Amino acid sequence: MHLGGNLDRTYKAAEIAKQLPLTKIIVSSEGGINQVLDIYKKEGITQDQLDLDFTAWDTVTNFTETKAKIKLYRPKKLYVVTNQFHMLRSMVIANICYFNNNLEIIPCNVPNFSDRKESISLILGDAVRAGIWRATKHLMYDAKVKAERWPGVLAEEQAAKSYCW
Repeated sequence: MHLGGNLDRTYKAAEIAKQLPLTKIIVSSEGGINQVLDIYKKEGITQDQLDLDFTAWDTVTNFTETKAKIKLYRPKKLYVVTNQFHMLRSMVIANICYFNNNLEIIPCNVPNFSDRKESISLILGDAVRAGIWRATKHLMYDAKVKAERWPGVLAEEQAAKSYCW
């Protein structure tokens, strides 16, 4: 699963897909989708290997909104591609959302080029949100964050539909 955020993640996901050619890449809520698709195309990744998912607007929803899709693919392993600073939070959320699913969750770090770190309060808050979702299927989120990000997500979806492979 390629978590949106920056183009370095795209290169890392492509590298993994080239090593494992039967791998499906779920691109979850990416920014700059035309650039992302250009990179995948240049790296030899086929359209059939990509599953563009525009249902998420934050890290928790990267996992909650794609769970049904992942269940449909029935993988034995889920490679989580994100930056090193973002990996701890992503893995905590993934492990809560996919707990007891016979799925090995493998972190695939993209190196940081800064000292950026996520706060413990952000990690714990998202862990609680993921746990509540896991237990109740009720997703708690900040409506303001979704409202701010959702137009961009919809624009990305439109851009992907008009992209010419």
